[in-house]
Amino acid sequence: MNYDVRVDPGVSEDLNTLGDEQEGVPEDWRLGPEEVEAAIDRAIRLIASLREDPYQGDVLRGKGTQRILEGCRRLRFDPADPPPVDHRGAPRPRMRLVWVNEPDESAIALVRVLAVTHRYDSRPFRRAASRLGALRRRRR
Repeated sequence: MNYDVRVDPGVSEDLNTLGDEQEGVPEDWRLGPEEVEAAIDRAIRLIASLREDPYQGDVLRGKGTQRILEGCRRLRFDPADPPPVDHRGAPRPRMRLVWVNEPDESAIALVRVLAVTHRYDSRPFRRAASRLGALRRRRR
């Protein structure tokens, strides 16, 4: 079965500005120029894979100020294989893809991609919350 996948217009901006945003990321988390291109390619492939499997990734609980993201999904990925490791030696993928299955997980009519960017400073989650909130306000 193929699902209808729609990408928020802000996602294109996320991908287009990914390289420029690396200046604000701490050096040990930063993506190099070649990694930025690889991350964009990987993000596009992952978005396309949602047509076949919109259940991949983790369900967000919508904690704290990002309660609106409850029920959305995230997928961690990194252009490097294997991804960099943290101080404990655990893999630390630097990118996040955030989407919502609408109207709900049990009967998906639409997969809406909300954000894809570097995980630093909760960027993907803040952007996804803002875009989903704007969408819901327009629907009222």
